[in-house]
Amino acid sequence: MYPINPISNPCVFRFSQDGTQKAYIKAEEATDRDEVQKALNARSFLQFRQPFVLLFSNPACSKAVRFGFSFDIEVLVVGMSGLIEKAYTVSACRQGDALTVHFFSGYEAAILVPAGFIKNWVVEPGKTRVKRTSFADFQRKFA
Repeated sequence: MYPINPISNPCVFRFSQDGTQKAYIKAEEATDRDEVQKALNARSFLQFRQPFVLLFSNPACSKAVRFGFSFDIEVLVVGMSGLIEKAYTVSACRQGDALTVHFFSGYEAAILVPAGFIKNWVVEPGKTRVKRTSFADFQRKFA
């Protein structure tokens, strides 16, 4: 089993819509296949409290991501312009189920969030934008 927080790349992001910016949200960011798999396979419901950003280093290449959480999650798909293009729920994987595979191509990132996040933050595909920054840059800006 992996440690509770296998990723050491904290970041922050904030949503904006119709010119209004919302609060900053702390998240974890994975930039390579190993980090993605560790993070996706190491989480229990109680450990999945912060959003998890899957950053696609080469958006032109299709990325296959296998979801096998034992609880529901929501996925925000971020286009190259920072606009959230899709938002959907991935249902919990039950014992005996095959892993759900999602293919991402032409996107900057996908943000995995706990169930209920989309409704709580009023995320609207095609209207909501997201801007991400490293946690170190965020700390320097507000120090």
